[in-house]
Amino acid sequence: MSRKEELKELLTFSRGEKRGIIVLLIIIVLVIIVNLATDFKARNQNVDFSKFEQEIDSFQASLKAREGETYVNRLDKYIIERYDSLTLFKFNPNTTSDADWLKLGLTDKQISTIKNYLTKGGKFYDKDDFRKMYGIRTKQFDILKPYIDLPDKTNYASTDYEHFNKNYDYGKKPKKSGDIPDDFEVFPFNPNDISDSEWLKLGFTEKQTGTIRNYLNKGGKFRKPEDLQKIYGIKETQYERVKDYIQIPKTDDKKENSTPKTEESPERKMVDINTLSAEEFVALGGFWKYNGVKIAKFRNDIGGFHSKEQLLDVYGVKVEYYERVSDNIIVGKVELKQIRINFADEKELAAHPYLEIHNAKDIIEFRDKHGNFTNINILREKKILSQITFDKLKPYLTAK
Repeated sequence: MSRKEELKELLTFSRGEKRGIIVLLIIIVLVIIVNLATDFKARNQNVDFSKFEQEIDSFQASLKAREGETYVNRLDKYIIERYDSLTLFKFNPNTTSDADWLKLGLTDKQISTIKNYLTKGGKFYDKDDFRKMYGIRTKQFDILKPYIDLPDKTNYASTDYEHFNKNYDYGKKPKKSGDIPDDFEVFPFNPNDISDSEWLKLGFTEKQTGTIRNYLNKGGKFRKPEDLQKIYGIKETQYERVKDYIQIPKTDDKKENSTPKTEESPERKMVDINTLSAEEFVALGGFWKYNGVKIAKFRNDIGGFHSKEQLLDVYGVKVEYYERVSDNIIVGKVELKQIRINFADEKELAAHPYLEIHNAKDIIEFRDKHGNFTNINILREKKILSQITFDKLKPYLTAK
């Protein structure tokens, strides 16, 4: 069969097939007509959606918080209920007693944190500094804020910052007011028995005098002039000024030598926390045995100790155990390792135990935008660091 004949046979339909095709075509035409008519009618008919829209508006209104209502989480609710039963009063967080803190609704743990901060030389300059204290809840701060007897914000540019610039001279370390009074005088003295007023006449500050008095009251004793230099906070210039006037009677030494010696417990030995290795700490036993490795590592990470109270920053060192050995701790003089904030990268900054990664990023960002730091006080003036962090970190920073 030829191709032409095959095509003719393919397109040839029987009578029944022809009828079926005609019926199918009629159905298709009818469907198209009905569809077009329905669409035309829908376009020309106004449908009332008002009822449906009202239902939508009613549903959306039910989702909105009622006027005057705010979400209060469980902790904030507890704080609000707690303070509803308290009578608040004006207070300065730098001088508030433990009893008054309790009246103000603070917990024992919060009070301990604040006391620890103040003991290390920290200070609250404005209300925002109190807000940043670890453990103070946002809702708790909002309630106490009107009663805090401090300014909302401190103008550091006209106080600390300006004072720093006045005393800063060509890269030399600025002189701190109050270190050596202008009206001091020197005279022969025995450091074991002179009065507080005599210490002040010799040019020592009230804080230094208090440290000396605390040392003597706890059984400490000056056996030779050099012992005065070991007292925390006594500057080398102060010691050099008075060392030739120190007179310790020989009888004191004889009495001391005549006392039968007893074997000291490991925790009663004088310990220089700036020079001992981890192994030497552990060999002392007691408190040092369990904390020596951590202390040595922390010392190396921060760049040396400048205060024995820094031991409380070492993870795991408890206050009660620290107090047992504090009188026997010596902070040997070392050159603290300082970070050059104008050259340090983010990794070096964040590696310091007193800095978090976000602190490092903030320092780098400010330096990139505004150029090099002229002095480290700008970190606090511009609120780059909190007062707590800045006070801890200050001895380890330099803008040189």
